[in-house]
Amino acid sequence: MSGPILLEPIYTQYALGYNILQAPTNVSDEVIFLQHTFRGFGLVCGIFTLLAMLFFFTQFIMIAFVGFECFLKKSTKAACIPTPTKPPIALVATTAVRHLAVIMDGNRRYGRRKYGHTTKGHWDGGHTLVAFMDWCIEAGIQMLTVYAFSTENWKRDPSEVNALMSIFENFSIKLKKTAVEKGICVRFLTSDPLPLPPRITAVMRAVEQVSARCDKLQLNVCLSYGSRGEIAEACKSIAKDVVAGKLAIKDIDENCFGQSLLTAGLPDPDLVLRTSGESRLSNFLLWQLAYVEIVILEKNWPEMTREDLWEVLQTFAQRQRRFGK
Repeated sequence: MSGPILLEPIYTQYALGYNILQAPTNVSDEVIFLQHTFRGFGLVCGIFTLLAMLFFFTQFIMIAFVGFECFLKKSTKAACIPTPTKPPIALVATTAVRHLAVIMDGNRRYGRRKYGHTTKGHWDGGHTLVAFMDWCIEAGIQMLTVYAFSTENWKRDPSEVNALMSIFENFSIKLKKTAVEKGICVRFLTSDPLPLPPRITAVMRAVEQVSARCDKLQLNVCLSYGSRGEIAEACKSIAKDVVAGKLAIKDIDENCFGQSLLTAGLPDPDLVLRTSGESRLSNFLLWQLAYVEIVILEKNWPEMTREDLWEVLQTFAQRQRRFGK
């Protein structure tokens, strides 16, 4: 019966902030120890609670500040996306890539996977090419040759071929303006022009004409192109000159043959890039790629990024080109 009566003054003194040691002398040592323990535990919990509140409050202030800063810059989502750090521009000086050739592979696979339709993949591939030209200019590359449509591609389904011709026409019309604005000289390399629709041929010639004086980048677009066909036509041309007495057989050499190709007057590519992970040339510039460095990228062409190009150039810079020496 005496227990509850003794605890009342102890609780009263504790609540009023008195020292527990001032409790009645007949309070047991166990009770005093428990009072000290509870008091210390409450103090610790209070400190941790205060620290937690302070942490969450500072986090809230930081989030609110960042959000307000983004709002002030621009009230769009894109404005709050940090700008990626560009690779060091010094890398460009070490690449020594004057002429880059690209087999733009993987458009159909990309279109099927992302859209369930191949045509959309070709459209995205065209957009990638436009950006890729800018990256080449930035990297100091002087010449870019792309494999757009091979002579073998005519064997595809007619609906896909028609869609591709529409894409080429649309791309070429836009390129006519873009080339002049960006200083890109455009040239189309065609080993078999007969299957091309007249409207495509007309816009190709128009683009070549308006961009002829541009000098920031030489863009060669291989359209309805096959290297074996190109070589066969070069042989025919040389044979005709021999028959006509314009050329002696003893004067036929590598230089003579090279001047009979569609790429006459152009330097051979230093590097050929193929996307989609495939490891073959697919009848592309067979003569011109005799000593080219080859890089295979696992990505499909529409997925190509600026950073990917920089990695490709860095890979090239680490290679030693001996040319048989």
